[in-house]
Amino acid sequence: MLRMFTFLIFLSSCAGYRFQNKSNPFAQYGIKSISVPMFHNKSNFAEVSGAFTREIFKTLLEFNELKLSKSPAQADAVLVGIIESRSKRRESIVNINSKRAESTFGEGTLGASREDFFVPSVNQMQLTLRIIVIKHPTEADIKFFQNKMSQNMLSSRVIFNENIPLSRNYLLKELSGDGIKVLGSQNRGVERQQIQILAQSAANSFKDMILYAF
Repeated sequence: MLRMFTFLIFLSSCAGYRFQNKSNPFAQYGIKSISVPMFHNKSNFAEVSGAFTREIFKTLLEFNELKLSKSPAQADAVLVGIIESRSKRRESIVNINSKRAESTFGEGTLGASREDFFVPSVNQMQLTLRIIVIKHPTEADIKFFQNKMSQNMLSSRVIFNENIPLSRNYLLKELSGDGIKVLGSQNRGVERQQIQILAQSAANSFKDMILYAF
């Protein structure tokens, strides 16, 4: 009983800590070097590839004895990343909360004769990152695995093929008076911030996956 009690105390003291392992997670597959080309953007968001590619690249830099190669042809494996979303933008950014325009912009802004309407105040952004790690792929292999039809493809050279669903709720900026004129551009800046946060979240999820899987 005393041993069991001591073990339970040990487990509770570890709660909240992330599993840390800095060794090469792909070593058992004979992979000592890996290349990470720019991720393929199939989402309806512009200029998101850089953020996701950069965060995954930074994660792989943490592992000892794993070399990051600039050339896919000279690497033992290639990590292919595909960023995906729903087909329509309004399905990728979903409004989950709204406010009355009167309370948002101030009384009298819209005119006393105009009926109240609602504007979004909280949105949810939804994306999916698909990551495939392939040993010694050809250019044709890479193009094939960028196709969604290859999601369930089995191959001895594919050692990792997973989807990472991503979502995040965020507040929209609310301005009144002259500030309304710049509201659209400011909220586009908010969206870019959410993309960066989702990229960091994807990198953390990927790290956990390969640490526990391998």
